Amino acid sequence: MRTDFFDKTKSKDVVAMGRATVDLYANEMGPMEDAVTFSKYVGGSPANTSVAMANLGLQVGYIGKVSSDQLGRYVLRYLAGKGIDTSHIA
Repeated sequence: MRTDFFDKTKSKDVVAMGRATVDLYANEMGPMEDAVTFSKYVGGSPANTSVAMANLGLQVGYIGKVSSDQLGRYVLRYLAGKGIDTSHIA
């Protein structure tokens, strides 16, 4: 992918701001109340968009807030693992 058109003198190409969540999807087919196991994924439009931009080679920052529990740590670890600056996520 071509990235030579990005201004390398800027610390960030883009900063996303907004909701970062955890989506839970049932692994079994049928009514949700009958589901036994779930898979978790990072969700929220700003979070998903920031991951897509990072995958394209942009330097991405994120401004937002997550819970101070296991799910919040999961979101932070996932975004940081994609190379997104999470230093402004409370």
